[in-house]
Amino acid sequence: MTGWIAAEGTTFGAGGSRRAGEIRRTGGTPSTPGNPGRGSRDGGPAAGRRRGRIGIGGLLATLLLFGAGGCASSGTGGSGNEEDARSLPSQQRMVVRVGGYRAVDIYNEPGVGVRTIDVAAATVWRVVGGVYAQLDIPVEHTNPPVMEIGNRGYRARRVNGDRMNTFVDCGSDLSGPLANRYDITLSVVTRVTAKGEENSEILTTVDAYGRPTAVSGNPIHCQSRGILEQRVAQAIATALGREP
Repeated sequence: MTGWIAAEGTTFGAGGSRRAGEIRRTGGTPSTPGNPGRGSRDGGPAAGRRRGRIGIGGLLATLLLFGAGGCASSGTGGSGNEEDARSLPSQQRMVVRVGGYRAVDIYNEPGVGVRTIDVAAATVWRVVGGVYAQLDIPVEHTNPPVMEIGNRGYRARRVNGDRMNTFVDCGSDLSGPLANRYDITLSVVTRVTAKGEENSEILTTVDAYGRPTAVSGNPIHCQSRGILEQRVAQAIATALGREP
């Protein structure tokens, strides 16, 4: 199972910020110092009935069940792309509370790669579409006013000639990496932001989900290895005559 697990009282930095003592949940009433909400240790009789006690085996099963999050789908691509994008599960935030232990917040985040380059944003934007074509990533989403381009959900077997395990980690079994054998739904989106007249920030997010091909099963979240984000930025730099 991939994803972050944040214990109550933990503080994270960028990409997964949590204030000390803050717990987020999906649905219901959030727990705050003045409002314990559902599932809180001091939430009253109703919370007590919902909380219960489960063993460690139950916790592991719950973690496996809720270890997958998702990314939203949008864009104006063909029906095939839209169908693939809709197969992504909606993003989940799940609080797991076991009697005698602190609550934990389980969530998944996409990989994020950021690079600054000494080229005006408008110039960078003009080459990004060609870079996606070079990497064999079909473009179905463009937003010129904010200089954003990409694909928020398509079936990928290879990218730039490399198998999926190069870019994402879906776990492995005795037969090897699952990313090379699962049906992978991949999301890749790049945004260019001006950082002055002659400087730009290139931000690329990568997210993926894998589904077994031989048997029926739910999609699992696959963690980005950071390779594809870097490759996009390097290809853009090369197209602009800068060091990759």
